[in-house]
Amino acid sequence: FKESEFDYLITPCASCTATLKELWPVMYSGDRDIAGEIETIASKTMDIAEFLVDKCGVKAMDSKKEEIVTYHDPCHLKNSLKLTAQPRTLIQAAGERFKEMSEAGTCCGCGGTFNIHHYQMSKTIGGRKADNIINSGAGTVATGCPACMMQMTDMLSRRNTGIRVKHVVELYANSL
Repeated sequence: FKESEFDYLITPCASCTATLKELWPVMYSGDRDIAGEIETIASKTMDIAEFLVDKCGVKAMDSKKEEIVTYHDPCHLKNSLKLTAQPRTLIQAAGERFKEMSEAGTCCGCGGTFNIHHYQMSKTIGGRKADNIINSGAGTVATGCPACMMQMTDMLSRRNTGIRVKHVVELYANSL
């Protein structure tokens, strides 16, 4: 990135955004040669939903659709970056009929490599998330994290629910 000029660095991954904005500045804070460059990159990094809603002015709209879409808050997006409204706005900007699921902000059980090292516990946590998705009545669950998408796809497919898992930007892109 050092050789490039850019206004924003947009990511579709909550974990990547949090890493660039929060982890890199801490990791390189003692390295005077690149600390300033890292801070510049961090200040320009945004989640795609945040960019579309806050910088491009994408707005929610009323839905006339029958099928319900619910949303799972990725831990890095909600807890680290404090972004919760923008993904929901993006879902509604896509014209989707949005319904909040119970415990939308609780972990899905993926946690990076947590689901590999602690699969049974991950499956228990993911099962609770799957229950909440199913109980919402949604035909699609959206999120802003590819790892969460994999976890929820696994948990929902094990139950043969037919519920789709999509990234919020997929829903928005499909509406254009």
